[in-house]
Amino acid sequence: MKENQAVQDIHSKKKKKSRFITLILVILLNLGIVGFIVGRELTANGGVGKNKLQISSMHPWFTVSAIVVFGLALFAEYMKYRRMLLSGAGRLDRRGAFQVATYGKYADNITPLGAGGQPFQIHFLHKRGYPGGVSTSVTMNGFLSQQVAFIIIAILVLIISPYTTEIPESVLALRIMAYIGLAFYSFFPLLIVAFALFPKPITALIMAFLKLGHKMHIVKDYESAHDRVFEGIMEYTDLIKQAIRRPTFLIPTMFWSFVYQMSILSIPFFCIRAFGGEGDWWTIFAITVNIYLAITIIPTPGNSGVAEGSFYLVFSALPSGALFWAMIFWRALVYYSWIVIGLVVVLRTAVKNTYMHKKEVPAGRPLNICLACDAFFPVIDGVIRTMDQYAREMVKMGHRVVVVAPNLKGADDEKLPYEVYRLPQFKVPGIPFESVKPFMSRKVKKHLDSYNFDVIHIHSPMILGKMMQRYARRRKIPVFTTFHSKYYDDTLHLTHSKLLASIMVKYILHFYHRVDSVWACSASTGETLRSYGYNGHIGVMENGVENMPEGNIEEYKKEAIANYNIPTNKKLFLFVGQQIWHKNLKLVLDTTKALCDEDDSYHTIIVGVGYDAEAIKKYAEEIGVSDKVTFVGKIRSRKALFGLYELCDLFFFPSLYDNAPLVVREAALASLPSLLVKGSTAAEIVVDDQNGYLAENNVESMSQRIKEAFASGRMKEVGKKASETIPIPWKNIVEQVIDRYISESKHPE
Repeated sequence: MKENQAVQDIHSKKKKKSRFITLILVILLNLGIVGFIVGRELTANGGVGKNKLQISSMHPWFTVSAIVVFGLALFAEYMKYRRMLLSGAGRLDRRGAFQVATYGKYADNITPLGAGGQPFQIHFLHKRGYPGGVSTSVTMNGFLSQQVAFIIIAILVLIISPYTTEIPESVLALRIMAYIGLAFYSFFPLLIVAFALFPKPITALIMAFLKLGHKMHIVKDYESAHDRVFEGIMEYTDLIKQAIRRPTFLIPTMFWSFVYQMSILSIPFFCIRAFGGEGDWWTIFAITVNIYLAITIIPTPGNSGVAEGSFYLVFSALPSGALFWAMIFWRALVYYSWIVIGLVVVLRTAVKNTYMHKKEVPAGRPLNICLACDAFFPVIDGVIRTMDQYAREMVKMGHRVVVVAPNLKGADDEKLPYEVYRLPQFKVPGIPFESVKPFMSRKVKKHLDSYNFDVIHIHSPMILGKMMQRYARRRKIPVFTTFHSKYYDDTLHLTHSKLLASIMVKYILHFYHRVDSVWACSASTGETLRSYGYNGHIGVMENGVENMPEGNIEEYKKEAIANYNIPTNKKLFLFVGQQIWHKNLKLVLDTTKALCDEDDSYHTIIVGVGYDAEAIKKYAEEIGVSDKVTFVGKIRSRKALFGLYELCDLFFFPSLYDNAPLVVREAALASLPSLLVKGSTAAEIVVDDQNGYLAENNVESMSQRIKEAFASGRMKEVGKKASETIPIPWKNIVEQVIDRYISESKHPE
């Protein structure tokens, strides 16, 4: 082992020495060429005096235009990667797009042939949290699109460029070299296209070349070379096929690649004109394309040295003014600017990784925990009840909890065992919700700072959620979030616009991609978020349930019968939830009618309030079941609610909207079996005819399943099994939450 290590150390030292020598040679080459050009500038065409005069009379419009065109090239690269990351990962990552674009150009310009940045970009994206497939496809498609754009431009230039006898011989000689460069530049992309179209003959041709190289001792390990070549070609071919099959990915990528190439290739025109040179845009543009083609095979980082020399050699034969300064300005923009910007990105990322990690959630002491949501009491829904139970159990465990929420009308937080900090709210016109004002004042930030939060757990991705996310990011506080709701369905129901619903999904995806840990209350709920385009890790943190209320449950049943006028001689269904149509309440009423039309012994009890409550009651009247349905409204007493759970025979909850409804768990706690829609996210915890019942999402299937359940005589047995398998105490859930706050805040480095 020691001998092997020694051999590895020797090889490592040789590699470092070789890289150092290469670097010195590149620097000397650059200095030599630039020195030669400086000497010629100072002695030719009137010497330094004339050169100074030309510099002092440089044209500001062309100077500014050159900088603006470089900015356009930078913007095009940024937009290309931004679009690819959004398409490939569903992630609107503006900072990541800018960094990977500039990092790629930086790496290109410090590696041979000016095109070696792809491995660095793949590594960068992987470190930023993108899956390996996304990192590779985005990087390689970015590289290929840029190559293809340049090849197309180069071919057009070589066909129609206006070379005449008036153009100097040096330019004509350059064109011959450009053809060689184009062949070199096009070889690999054309090979991939040919391989995709004609795989068998291209395979045979490649094998013949490899065998020839092996016989000539150029290719030492034939098998290894064969595998590497074909793996690379197959990977590139797959990427091209994927891109072609996705026009929304391919078209923007190619568009921004063309914008980039046209901008970069136009910069010499503005540089030359800025320093007193002459020539129209097309002529200088065409010559620049030829220069880039001619120097493409020069194995220096960013083609440095030879690029400056070629530029000076070609344009010195034209009326080009203070060419030395035009050349310096050109290289400063298209070469050194990328290196400077790239170095800033590299150094900033390194500093951020070293010194700017979010603080870890400490173990072994009580935590300062923030729970935040865009709604809270007096509004009641599953999300708010979940937050309330989190907070209550955390306080019992000795942690300090602060709920941050809008200051809603009628809010009364005095009796809560935890603190609630209310932010100023506003009413959104046309929408039955209130939220916070979209700007966090200095006073609010100062107040939040006083809590010294160890962790912030956000339960909604809307205005308040995004504000708290930004606040946490600036203070390096770990941010957790739980995906609770089907936001696409919510928006579609409110606006009746698929376009607005899609925009909302993109809006919330930006939120979920910028937090430290994403949870869902069930695996199927996580799949809903995946269907929106989220590709990050999703942990599952189930909802819990409170213990049964203390006291005599028979008394609670009697009180429910008396308070809500419940018939005791009927087969009773119970629905508990918001009175909104997308809870599938129409199916509840239609099923009640279908059953009662055959048998008058069924009765439905509906508990809850909501903005569709009056419309739901009106529909019950229209279909003639108002006397078969009891609308209880809001129940504030937990004892009264459990009186109904114990009184009824079946919990009828066919909602397709709810993800992990607490009411199903509460019903199970009271040994009341639930009837749910087969395949819904709410039904994930139910096994049909064992701890609950499942049916298709239609009246016929639901009514048939209800009749079968009552006829089986096993409903109490199924309810008992539900009580044994479904409810998990909130105490157990919150213990897991605290453990994951601590473990998931730790940094892998």
